[in-house]
Amino acid sequence: MMTRVLTIKRVPTVVSNYQEDNNNEDNNSERALGCTRNCLGKCCLPFSKLPLYTFKIDREHPIEDGNVNVNSSEELPQVFFLHNLLLGQWEDRMRRGLFRYDVTNCETKVIPGKYGFIAQLNEGRHLKKRLTEFRVDQVLQPFDDSKFNFTKVGQEEVLFRFEPSNDNKSHFIPIADIASDLNSPSVIAINVSPIEYGHVLMIPRLLDYLPQRIDHKSFLFAVHMAREAADPLFRVGYNSLGAFATINHLHYQAYYLAMPLPVEKAPNRRCFAEKQALGEVSQEILDTQVNPAVWEISGHIVLKRRKDFDDASEAYAWRLLAEVSFSEVRFQEVKDYVFEAAGLQEANVEENNINEKESLYKPPARSPAAPHLPRDCSVHQ
Repeated sequence: MMTRVLTIKRVPTVVSNYQEDNNNEDNNSERALGCTRNCLGKCCLPFSKLPLYTFKIDREHPIEDGNVNVNSSEELPQVFFLHNLLLGQWEDRMRRGLFRYDVTNCETKVIPGKYGFIAQLNEGRHLKKRLTEFRVDQVLQPFDDSKFNFTKVGQEEVLFRFEPSNDNKSHFIPIADIASDLNSPSVIAINVSPIEYGHVLMIPRLLDYLPQRIDHKSFLFAVHMAREAADPLFRVGYNSLGAFATINHLHYQAYYLAMPLPVEKAPNRRCFAEKQALGEVSQEILDTQVNPAVWEISGHIVLKRRKDFDDASEAYAWRLLAEVSFSEVRFQEVKDYVFEAAGLQEANVEENNINEKESLYKPPARSPAAPHLPRDCSVHQ
């Protein structure tokens, strides 16, 4: 019996300046002759020096137990240091011309309506793209080093390494050797096609060649990064394969957005790629070339055409999100499976009795992050 494999051809976002040249590389000869590009592969990284930020781990109240209160820290200036470090390094890469466009010039507006969807016109994100084909019937796929991965990124795109400290304190070392006992460092790098200010890639255990699949350690890595940033404007996201992740090498994304996302104000209550492969998505939606990934489903809609941006409405945003949503019946089926597996059927019943208005999260008003931040924190030499 023949098995039907769903595939889609789509235009991936270029996240590194080395990505477009990947198809022209001879990986075998590179391994044999070595690399002279100062990249993040085993040919260069073990002999390199990179900035190092070590984050504290509270062993008495670990994050695994749900302790993520960033406001209780007694080291507030040190906590803010990561915020300033990340944005200072990010702006340095902007001045050096490493980004494909200036995201700070992209127009952004809040769409009128009940939910306050955020629309951004980002025409630069649509340029210089190449078609790829990948399977959408498997969310989990093995790592394939013949395709682009983050070991091929140049070190100039890296802001710093991000590792746990040994003394329950946060430290920053401007130039640090890659420790001989650290076989697979974690790094923070720029996304050269940014959606927002400070947009970075968070790559855990780089040389372990992990496929795009969340695991316990990498999730804690992302949570620690958010905790150290100590700013509700700092958003961390993840896309799986089949949900618009185009690189099968484990990574998270993060950026700063100076306004609350609709998902942050909404009560907590797959599938665009599958529908696209089956020909069930309207051509009008496909023509927008919007990939409703983690930021879009949170309510930050990145539009690539002026017409779509000018005509954006809440009804349009809902229609776009409907293409990546389960039907009500299928969503309830999945929800029941999850609660049954977790033994939470009773809790689910109680949750449904909560008044929807009481469950709305209303974040405190915050002023936008300053584009140029102080960098007067002390560092370890």
